Amino acid sequence: MLTDNKAAGLTVVDPQSTELSNLQRYVLMTDNDIGQAKTDLAVRAANGSAVTITPVPTEWGADLRTGPGTARIVLTALDTAADRIAVVAGLPRSAYDAWTQPADVGWSRYEQFGSEPCLACLYYPDHPRPNEHELIASALRQPPLRILTYVMTGTPVGTPLPHIAATADLPPPQMRAPGQAEPCSTTSSNSGSSKQLTVANGQGSASVSFTEMAFAPGA
Repeated sequence: MLTDNKAAGLTVVDPQSTELSNLQRYVLMTDNDIGQAKTDLAVRAANGSAVTITPVPTEWGADLRTGPGTARIVLTALDTAADRIAVVAGLPRSAYDAWTQPADVGWSRYEQFGSEPCLACLYYPDHPRPNEHELIASALRQPPLRILTYVMTGTPVGTPLPHIAATADLPPPQMRAPGQAEPCSTTSSNSGSSKQLTVANGQGSASVSFTEMAFAPGA
């Protein structure tokens, strides 16, 4: 990606190194460049010119130089919708996106962020989609609530999670009209390393057991 940096400069953002498969479409690359950082190719190409290149060999947004508000104009050549959405999260004023398809190549322009469609508008969902932790939970056949805790806390898989509900989820709350909230009562009990919490009202009750447990994929 190339971003407008200052009056005579470009910031080149790419975390990848070149591969043999890049040769057929990288005009700045030769056989001897395989394994080189892609940002270094841009620096070399600009040597001796009036353009100053600032290489950023990290993903977009992982460096202060690609944080929100740092780029006014962005040129993108990306492979995934997630990467394009990440660029728009940096709030560039204008974006120009190059793309390829099996039968053609092209580019799209998004020049007035906030008043015209942006690079992320193509990917707005038109139906409910599962969250990341729900996809992981489905693949591992584990309760979504447990996986969400691993994801949010950064806990390594297999490490015990203290005080995690042994059931997948609590039942959904009953919908009540304003002013008709019904008080509920709670009770708790301990049995060794396990604890049980019970919440009850006139609609029924729900119990959740808490314990320290280790999680192994496929268990």
